[in-house]
Amino acid sequence: YQVYPSSYKDSDGNGIGDIPGVLSKMDYIESLGVSVLWFNPLFESGWIDGGYDVKDYYRVDPRFGTNDEYKQLVEEAHQHGLKMVMDMIFNHCGFEHPWVKDMPSKDWFNYPEWLAAPKTTATTTAEGQSTTYAGGLNDLYLQTSYKLTPVVDPYASKVDLKETCDGWFVPSMPDLNQRNPHVMKYLTQNSIWWIETANIDGIRMDTYPYADSKGMAQWMKRINMEYPDFNVVGESWVLDPAYTAALQKGAGLSDCNTGVKGFDTQLKTVMDFDLTFTAQREFLKESNTSEGFEAGQLKVRRG
Repeated sequence: YQVYPSSYKDSDGNGIGDIPGVLSKMDYIESLGVSVLWFNPLFESGWIDGGYDVKDYYRVDPRFGTNDEYKQLVEEAHQHGLKMVMDMIFNHCGFEHPWVKDMPSKDWFNYPEWLAAPKTTATTTAEGQSTTYAGGLNDLYLQTSYKLTPVVDPYASKVDLKETCDGWFVPSMPDLNQRNPHVMKYLTQNSIWWIETANIDGIRMDTYPYADSKGMAQWMKRINMEYPDFNVVGESWVLDPAYTAALQKGAGLSDCNTGVKGFDTQLKTVMDFDLTFTAQREFLKESNTSEGFEAGQLKVRRG
C-alpha cells in the first residue's frame, strides 16, 4: 500500500500530510487488508521531486514529523500486522544537500565540474522530468539519457553507458558517484542505521539501474549478510522481462558496468513494470473485443 505522505492525512491543518495523520488512520489501513506500507521518501529534502532530492539522509522532513514519530509509525504498523518499506535513493541527492557546497572529495559526484564553471545556456527541463533549478547550464553538464538498455547490453558503447549511469537525472539532483568507496560506505552505513534505529522491514531503492552496478552489488551483499531475511526491491522502469531478469539476484548475466560475465547483482527483488502495465492495459479491455476471448483479464491470468 503506497502512501504519498504530503497528500495523505493532514493532522495540523497546514495543508501538508504528515506522520501523525497517518498514525490516526492505521485502523483504516489495516481494514483494507494490505500487508505492507511503502512511503514515498520521508527524508528532509528540497521539496523539488517528491522527496527524492534528499537534503539530509538521517532526518525525517520536519514537514512530515520527527524521527521519533517515524519510529512510532513503524511500531504501530507492526502492531497492526503491517510491514514497513522505506524509500531510499542512492543514485542522487538534492541540490540543497551540504555536499554540493562542500564536496567531501572531488569525485563525490559524477561530472561536478559544471557547477563551478560559468553558465552559458538556460536550464532546460528534460521530457517527463521536472526541476526548479534555474541557475543555467554549460557544456560540462552531462544529462542522463534515461535509456537503461546500455546497463545490461554487452555490446553497448561506453559513451551510452556513461551517459546513462553518470549523467544527472535533472540539474537539481546531483549524481552520486558509487565508484567512490567513501560514498558507498556512507550510504551503506546510513541504510543500516535506519534498519537498526527504526526497525524497518524493507527498502525500495529508487532509480536502481542508474547507479553503478558494482557499488550497488557490494551494498546488497552487505545488507544480505547482515540481515538475511531483509528484503530490498529495486525500481527498474523497464518493460522488457529480460531486462528485469538481468537485475535479479542469481541471474548471472554479463554486466556492462563491470565487464564481468556471470555478474551477480545480489538484488533480491526487482519491480515488474512490464506486468504492472500489461495488467493495467488488459483490465481496461473487454474479453469479447476484436482480440477475441484471449483478451482482457483472461490474458492477465495466463501471463
